Amino acid sequence: MKKLAAALLLSAAAYAHAQLVPIWIQWPNGWVRSDGGAPVASGGIATDPIFTAAGQLVYGTGVGTASALAAGTSSQWLHGGTTPGWGAFGTGLAISGSTVNAVKPVKTFTLENPGAAENMTMFYFPNAVTITEVRFVVKGSATPSVTPNVAFGTDRSAAGTNVTTSPSAVTNVTTGVAATLNNTAVSAASYMWLTTSAQSGTVTDINCTVSYTEP
Repeated sequence: MKKLAAALLLSAAAYAHAQLVPIWIQWPNGWVRSDGGAPVASGGIATDPIFTAAGQLVYGTGVGTASALAAGTSSQWLHGGTTPGWGAFGTGLAISGSTVNAVKPVKTFTLENPGAAENMTMFYFPNAVTITEVRFVVKGSATPSVTPNVAFGTDRSAAGTNVTTSPSAVTNVTTGVAATLNNTAVSAASYMWLTTSAQSGTVTDINCTVSYTEP
């Protein structure tokens, strides 16, 4: 048995030498390197004293050196670099002095040739959300104008809750305009629809973009 083990060790060492890459081979009293490097205690790197607590992460600090990063929490994210670390979730994520904005979900809807009394279903929200912006922009000629609003509710046949209590006409054909937000809490299993109460000029289309956050 010892002769077989020795033969396997020699074969593995010869292969590793040919590939110029050392490998670790488990021996009854520990681990040995195929290139003759120093052995480690039985159990390999799992018993390396650099690990002092559960959940730690090990990162390289130089050639042949390493350090341990303490375990993070469920509300933190890991950012890299020569010295990795943990950061808190939020509206902005600080990374080496810079700020990366958190992803903001949006939904967009375009209605062609809108009239003065539209009532069009746009979206469905399976989870509760909070509206952070409703933006409109129109396209057309001869001073296009539409007075839109956004409503939501779990019963599509009902009147629903209007996001804006006193909507204004939208005439912006370039960058769009943000609506006044009066009601922003949308419950789970809600539909959202676009309504209009006035229209003038030649309006080719109106676009509604809704930005929101989820719990």
